[in-house]
Amino acid sequence: MIMAVIKILPHHVMHYFEIYFLKRNPERFSWYDNEIAKLNGEETLKLVVSNPSQLVQIVSSYDAFCKMCPRNKRGDNYVQQEGTCDTYENSNFSNDLDLAKTLRIDDLIDQEPITAEALFNKLEPVYKRIFTEKPDPCSKKLTPRELFRVSENELLTNPTLAQ
Repeated sequence: MIMAVIKILPHHVMHYFEIYFLKRNPERFSWYDNEIAKLNGEETLKLVVSNPSQLVQIVSSYDAFCKMCPRNKRGDNYVQQEGTCDTYENSNFSNDLDLAKTLRIDDLIDQEPITAEALFNKLEPVYKRIFTEKPDPCSKKLTPRELFRVSENELLTNPTLAQ
């Protein structure tokens, strides 16, 4: 059986990271209160997180979430014409590229697909930095802990985080 490759923008990698490493519920992502996008989004997140052999590709334009976004006129679920997304028509990819560098996945952008397991292995050092890297008040760059909004309470109440 041929497995479809799931394309992921760097800023959407954060959702997969939060579910895989931080054990957050995939249902917390709203996708503009659109039921089709919500169901497809949750299914996509769960598929990647639960299947180490699932092929993923980090991309610089439209990804699996964009395909189901109700604001994407090029997507399969375009129903919300107000606020139409044209971000990736003529985009400046620099924000996503900066995030990709923070997540240390910039070398994966628009390359060959890899397995979900390989992606999470590549992200693991970022996860470990949540526990070790302290914020620099002189820097605008967020630490992984700030980026993923990991609270003290979450560290204390989540046994998988308090390692």
